[in-house]
Amino acid sequence: MDLAYRKVGNGESLLMIHGWGMNSAVWDPIAEKLQEDYELILIDLPGMGFSHEIHPLNLERIVSEITNLIPDSVNVCGWSMGGLVAMRLALSKKVKRLILTGSSPRFVNNQDEKWGNGINECVFRKFAEQMRTDYHETLFKFLTLQCMGAKDARQIIRVLRKSFEERPIPNENGLMSALDILLNNDLRDDFVTIACPMLLIHGERDTLAPKEAALWMKENARASTDLCLIPGASHAPFLSHADKFIELTKKFLAQA
Repeated sequence: MDLAYRKVGNGESLLMIHGWGMNSAVWDPIAEKLQEDYELILIDLPGMGFSHEIHPLNLERIVSEITNLIPDSVNVCGWSMGGLVAMRLALSKKVKRLILTGSSPRFVNNQDEKWGNGINECVFRKFAEQMRTDYHETLFKFLTLQCMGAKDARQIIRVLRKSFEERPIPNENGLMSALDILLNNDLRDDFVTIACPMLLIHGERDTLAPKEAALWMKENARASTDLCLIPGASHAPFLSHADKFIELTKKFLAQA
């Protein structure tokens, strides 16, 4: 087993999958309230946090690793790239309910295929270069921007800074391999076959996964799907609008 993970809380299981370049510590500001009702399974994706790198690194391999550590029926919450992993996991029929936040079935635009609901590849590559040059500084600038609008933004950043500084810095190979997952995967055809109920929590100001991607998912989902666009939120609504995110999550998971 190459994935590091921790379990906190009691109740029905909720697997939480973080985004590119991050680790499970990003969930810490909301974990305390969620663990009152759920057993949270907080994983570090390969090459991030305390998890070892795996080769080759692709969605199928990550899902295989995760499948080995989760119950037969589990709720899943995926953020950003973690949403791609969650979507692929949902195709294995092991997912009871699926929450996607700041995610998309395809992050990069491709005009030839008339997909304009993502962003330019250069934006991701520039961010990756900044992370390689100064990981902690770039990470906290990014997270600070995502916390704008939070009533306790400074406290959130303090918690995240402490948590992230206690974990290893991802190496260049790990970051770039994971970046390739964002750049090269297109799950639109797979997304429309997902059968479990879904909740989409999306920031209206999200520039990394524009709200048009969330609207596309809502319109094309096969399963029952709720969409909440949060005004003022950007790519990480669980940080900037934590109370709303927790309220939506608990309500969705409590449904019969």
